[in-house]
Amino acid sequence: SVYPPPAPGYRPGGPNAVLRGLQSGAPSGPPSFQPDTLTSHELGYKADLFDKRLSVETAVFELDWKNLQQYRPVNGVAVIVNAGAARIRGAELSLRARPDQHWTVSGSAAWLDAVLTGDAPGLGAAAGARLPSSARLSASLGASYAFEVGTRPAYAGLSGRYVGERQAGFPGSDSLPPYRLPAYVLTDLQAGVDFRRASLALYVRNLFDRRAQLAADSTVQALGGPAWVTLAQGRTLGATLTLPF
Repeated sequence: SVYPPPAPGYRPGGPNAVLRGLQSGAPSGPPSFQPDTLTSHELGYKADLFDKRLSVETAVFELDWKNLQQYRPVNGVAVIVNAGAARIRGAELSLRARPDQHWTVSGSAAWLDAVLTGDAPGLGAAAGARLPSSARLSASLGASYAFEVGTRPAYAGLSGRYVGERQAGFPGSDSLPPYRLPAYVLTDLQAGVDFRRASLALYVRNLFDRRAQLAADSTVQALGGPAWVTLAQGRTLGATLTLPF
């Protein structure tokens, strides 16, 4: 199947909250920012095969982003600037297999190439630089098994997700310095029983207690400070009881 024709998107501009010099009264940063636009091209296919034992969904796409809006620190205040143009190309694949009445196996993978196609002087970034926090490769894999506890339907499953290395910021930028985010893998366990009048779900998130770095804000580095890094929540055990009414 082919998805609809190229789809344009538009985001309006607006004012910035900027500091003004005490003597001159002149703004220390751009008082406003301009609109940016996005044009999307996509080609995709989806199908249920082999009597619905296998589901496939895949797509390739290209996004053309012009006059993109990005945050930039100016004298300790984050303002929005227009930063040239970018091109984002990618491909996605999702599979779900049901070999029998008990097992369900699913997986997905995505490849992304997101780069500036024009210099962005406001960010100190040059054409060809990868967009921040854009992993070239990410993937997930999961399996669940359905069974019965007595006469009650139950399930148990394992899932994992991988995100490749990324950069927060731009190489060579003095306003958004680069900070390397390492690749990571997180694994979860889940199980549950349906008692009909209630259902109980148990889970273990981040089974191996990885200190994965999910995201980072490097703007403070431009002022001599550290990067602010968001870590994955440590190993967490929990339960959810659902009571329909």
